Amino acid sequence: MITNTYYRQLLQLLLFLLIPFRTFSAEVVTEKGLPNCIELKNNTTRVVLDPNIGGRVLVYEVKGKNILYFNPKHEGIIDGSKIARIDAGRFDFGPTAILPKRFLYFKGKWKATVTGDYSVRMVSQVDTALNVLVTRDFKLDKNSSKLICTQKLTNVGDTDKYLFCWSRTFVKGGGISLTPINPDSRYPKGHIGYENCDGETVMKYKHKHDPNVRIRKNILETLGVTRYGKFCMDGEEGWMGYISPENLLFIKKFKHYQNKEYGEMTAATTSIWQSENLIYEIEPYGPMERVKPGKSISFTEEWFLKPYLFPENMLPDLGEIRSMVKKCK
Repeated sequence: MITNTYYRQLLQLLLFLLIPFRTFSAEVVTEKGLPNCIELKNNTTRVVLDPNIGGRVLVYEVKGKNILYFNPKHEGIIDGSKIARIDAGRFDFGPTAILPKRFLYFKGKWKATVTGDYSVRMVSQVDTALNVLVTRDFKLDKNSSKLICTQKLTNVGDTDKYLFCWSRTFVKGGGISLTPINPDSRYPKGHIGYENCDGETVMKYKHKHDPNVRIRKNILETLGVTRYGKFCMDGEEGWMGYISPENLLFIKKFKHYQNKEYGEMTAATTSIWQSENLIYEIEPYGPMERVKPGKSISFTEEWFLKPYLFPENMLPDLGEIRSMVKKCK
């Protein structure tokens, strides 16, 4: 006679046999000469997370096309020299002009842990000059390019701190950046330009016309080398975009906090930076908050990478772009 106990034992045996052969979407890999990176992958999208330098996104690609900029010469990988600059999907926190330098977070090693089939957590070291513990959680959707990036700042010191999360993503240049501006902006032209004048940074709120900068339908577009390397905006739509010459549209979505203070020097909610049209930096800010000892704040971005034919006339259909952004969920 076959009993219920028999069926339970048979089920346990089958589970025991099947578990070792289960396929996980997270795998430890060496990427661009960096060991112990963690790769997340589905049928279309590949993400590589790097705990070696700065706890960043090293690769974000769809069907073999990586949107992120990377130059190994900056990082001492080829010749073992000192790290000059961190590339690819960087993250940071501020206020940068007030806090001590954050080299341990930006250039130091992180601890990476696989937390699920499509998710990874990276945890920073703690610089005792700042007493901030940074945790970054990444989760790739199992069926699409959607990548959720959450940065959490925890005050491990014994005094209150004013902090905000910041994303500093480098993408490959040659494309068109798209950043909504605020029709009721505090800035006279809807954006502020940062210019280097005799070694000093000057913020220009009434700047001259630049042929590679334009505003259409309340979206600031930059099309190449500009007089001002950085622009800050105080938009409230909660997204930024970039059209790559590789026929990709990179979209970032994030929450705008209407009633919270923003801590960048101009109280901006977003900024862009570019260098000689080789690199673009896509930068949303989280709001600045008072963080008591033992407490945390966090900021979440949702990344999407969509096919989009690069417009030869440099005039993307902004209505279509906004429609695509709205559909990204």
